[in-house]
Amino acid sequence: KITVIDQDDATKYMFLPEPMMSARLGVKLPTGDDEGDEDNGPTGSGTTDFDAAVMLGMPAGPGMFGVQAGYRMFGAQDVDVYVRETAEYKCGSEIHFLACYRYPMSDMLDLKVAVDGFFGSEDEFDGETIEDSAMNMVSLNPGVVYLMDNGMDVGFDIHYVLMGQNVTSEWGVGLWLGWSNM
Repeated sequence: KITVIDQDDATKYMFLPEPMMSARLGVKLPTGDDEGDEDNGPTGSGTTDFDAAVMLGMPAGPGMFGVQAGYRMFGAQDVDVYVRETAEYKCGSEIHFLACYRYPMSDMLDLKVAVDGFFGSEDEFDGETIEDSAMNMVSLNPGVVYLMDNGMDVGFDIHYVLMGQNVTSEWGVGLWLGWSNM
């Protein structure tokens, strides 16, 4: 069985090489299943979301230090309330951040440690604010990055939640693929 998840696409533009400053714009498309079935939970949110961030990177000792700050706006979703009636549900927007240090272990392997998180606003249901629904989180995420000769890199992170509000997990893992033409 093939599972389709939401598609998250972004583009990044470097406008200053030293120190490296860049901006990112992204969109998440609702290509996954936002309801799931009796055997599997949802694989998507059912909304189109937008993301923008500014990033700064600079050498620090043998490695690289980077920070970023951004804003994420979640789209609205119609949800069933009663039979044949729907209402609009909208997750609160988020301000997100990241501070990361990557240390080169070799030409092809970096160790990284990062602190990231987000601070969210209250959700809305049918135009009314839902009190105490904001999600906030700060996590520590060490990981490794494998650097390929073709400019691609694969990363693995472990996310450990240091503090959070309305967050359902205490830890998680991440696997990502990146590409750079530098």
